[in-house]
Amino acid sequence: GSYENGKSVSRAYHALDRKGLMTAATGRKVDMGFLKWVPKDAVAFSAWNMDVASIYDTMVKGLQAYDPEVADMAMGQLAKVEEQLGFKVREDLFGSFGDHGVSWSMAVSTMMSMPESAILLAIKDQEKLVTVLRNMSQLSNGMVDFEEGERRGIKVYSIRVNWDPTEGMGMNPFDMITPTFAFKDGYMVVGFSVGDIKRVFKRMDREDDPKGDIRSNKEFAAVAASIPAAVDSVSFTDWKTQFESLYQLATGMLALVPMGQDIPIDMSLLPDSGTLTQHLFASVSYTTSDANGIESITSS
Repeated sequence: GSYENGKSVSRAYHALDRKGLMTAATGRKVDMGFLKWVPKDAVAFSAWNMDVASIYDTMVKGLQAYDPEVADMAMGQLAKVEEQLGFKVREDLFGSFGDHGVSWSMAVSTMMSMPESAILLAIKDQEKLVTVLRNMSQLSNGMVDFEEGERRGIKVYSIRVNWDPTEGMGMNPFDMITPTFAFKDGYMVVGFSVGDIKRVFKRMDREDDPKGDIRSNKEFAAVAASIPAAVDSVSFTDWKTQFESLYQLATGMLALVPMGQDIPIDMSLLPDSGTLTQHLFASVSYTTSDANGIESITSS
């Protein structure tokens, strides 16, 4: 690592052994056109290239390299499980996904709900994936419900987990989190509500105008030039806005807590969030690769 222009910069290099295990890298570069989909006020985003099916292949090759007999036994057991499930893990589950994805999230605004966020995964066969998820739900003995239907004009699917890890002793996180998804233009669009998905659909259809997306965010604009033209993955975090939203949420909750004289906390003495965030900078990370290896760089 090093300290450059007032920021911490770390670098890592991983040499590729072409005779070794397969890598999940696809060889394609991130299409930065996705930036027009990311909201201007997003506090973080990521984009990546990854051949999901090759992850399965890498795991199998690793097991075979470790112990061929154990690998044969494991694959035999997997074949029996696949027969019960009614689908092939590699071909039908991993093979349904494409080779790239994008995600972003907004700032936290309340403890009662998840912040607006989205994940877009390239899809090769959406019907096959839905069938796999439906079969997995049916075999969960009621632990997982897979719901599907038309809501607010689009066909959506949602996954509900019927399990309370607190056993009734507290707030069940699964009551707050219901992953919901739909398909559009070759992508599986995942969010926490139908409203999130509708907003993503609208952004995917918008004209390429930087004024209405993350490219006009001043924190991202300050680091955008540092991102090379050809990257395998890239991510951005606006730590200033991220911290400010969490700080305001925490101080707001403290204000609701009765403070007796025996509690040495004076809310009026807490610093303004700007006093703290002035020392924070946005961070950007990216990876590049060639025939010899992969380099990762993070600046914050």
